[in-house]
Amino acid sequence: MNPEGSAMTALLERPLRVGGDPSGLREFALLRNELAKLTHPACPDVDWAQVEQLSLALFEKNGADLQTTACFALACSHLRGLEGMAQGVEMIDALCRADGSVWPPKVSARLDILGWLFGQWQRVLRSLEIPRSALAALANMDKKLEGLARLLVSQRHEPPVMLQALRQQLGGLMQRLARRTEPDGRSSVTSPTPALPPSVPVVIVPIEPSPEGPPECLPAGAQVRKRTLYWWLLGVGAVIALTCGGWWWI
Repeated sequence: MNPEGSAMTALLERPLRVGGDPSGLREFALLRNELAKLTHPACPDVDWAQVEQLSLALFEKNGADLQTTACFALACSHLRGLEGMAQGVEMIDALCRADGSVWPPKVSARLDILGWLFGQWQRVLRSLEIPRSALAALANMDKKLEGLARLLVSQRHEPPVMLQALRQQLGGLMQRLARRTEPDGRSSVTSPTPALPPSVPVVIVPIEPSPEGPPECLPAGAQVRKRTLYWWLLGVGAVIALTCGGWWWI
């Protein structure tokens, strides 16, 4: 692994604190300018490596806000396919468990961000060549998304329509893969899908109070459930394919 990738891995090995509004930070302005290319009529290429680096820089400087985390979660899916998407779900789930601590504080804005991310994941799924051997990974992904939907309901939030649409897409994909056969009628044989890396804790901690007044924080001792974080950064440095909606810059 190159030194830059090692540094990023070391960053996210540490517990992430809940972040505040990133809009006043230089890195966020650069991120906004880069992602503005997505809606440009000429469709210029986006520097996805820079987008990821800026997201990581925001995590280090500002903590984990939902907007930056959605960007990073989508990056994981573009870099590492289904595995990265599953890891992204875990990070979003972890942050959603912080509930009132998370920026943006407005529920409708959070749900818009989540809906955007789930819509983009539908595009990612359509772009992937998924072998029949990935059925178990897809089923696990659907289970994670179901858990996220239950979490939102438990917080009295209506899950975004795009979340249900993503789960329906996963269900249809699993059905097609289960029926996939060779021309002679035999089941398609593919190489086994590599096992997901071992789990490590994903911990979101409260942001430290500032002199102006403490932000809303997680309850003492709160900890989100475990999942891979260390391995998210092992593929850092690759090109991310990320698409963004107009809500991003609200």
